[in-house]
Amino acid sequence: MLGNSINYAERVEESRQAEKIKKVLITQASEFLPSYYAVCYYGKSSSGRLLKPEEYRKRWDRNEVIKTHKFISNRVRKCFGDIPLFWFSNRHDDYEDIEGNCKKGSFHSDLYHR
Repeated sequence: MLGNSINYAERVEESRQAEKIKKVLITQASEFLPSYYAVCYYGKSSSGRLLKPEEYRKRWDRNEVIKTHKFISNRVRKCFGDIPLFWFSNRHDDYEDIEGNCKKGSFHSDLYHR
């Protein structure tokens, strides 16, 4: 029975610590409320047309995606000055091709401006 009491006391203390951490994270997160949010889907060109297969294939390469972030950031800053931009890259779900091979998903990016 003593072991159960010790386990319960440990869980209560962990819960208290977790609540403290949550409060700190919420406070920090509330300081960062983005003014604008955009999602960059990489299947189309800047003119709105579908990308050619060889160009679209680059969207599976993280380095190419980062280059695109830099390109867009430079354009935004050229128009609006040195503003804070935050990029987050996300990979789409894996999928099976026609032959049944599992393939990694392409990327899309989230852009936040504060």
